[in-house]
Amino acid sequence: MYLSTKYELKQWTSFSDDIYEAFLQFFHNMSHLPKYITLNTHTYEQICFICSFSPFRDDLEGIEEGDVEINISGFANELGTLICDIDDELKDREFELIWDDSYDDDDDDDSGTEPEPVPMEEKEVCEV
Repeated sequence: MYLSTKYELKQWTSFSDDIYEAFLQFFHNMSHLPKYITLNTHTYEQICFICSFSPFRDDLEGIEEGDVEINISGFANELGTLICDIDDELKDREFELIWDDSYDDDDDDDSGTEPEPVPMEEKEVCEV
C-alpha cells in the first residue's frame, strides 16, 4: 500500500514546525505514521543551509569541527523518523510525506557516514 500527501513550508525558519505538524496531520488522516519525506533539491538545500547556522547543528552526529556544509538524512521526533528523498517535480517549499509498505530500505547509498536526522520539535529554528 502507498499513501502520500503534499504539504507546504510556511517559512524557511519554521521548517521543523511545519514538518512536525504535517507528520501529525498525516497520521491523523491516514492512520499510519509516514516513513519518508520528499523535497525538491532547492528546498532540501535551504533546509541544510538553515541547519548549518541553527541550534539543530549541535544535535547532529557525524558533523566534524569546521564542517561547513551539512547534508541531513531525515527528521525525527518521539513518534518516528522520516527518511529524506529528492523529487524535483515538487515545487519550492513543497514536500510530500509518504507511507509505503513496499519500499526497499536496503537501497541505501553507502557513500559514508551520514548525520543523524534533524529533530522535529515545536520550536523556532532560528531568529530572524
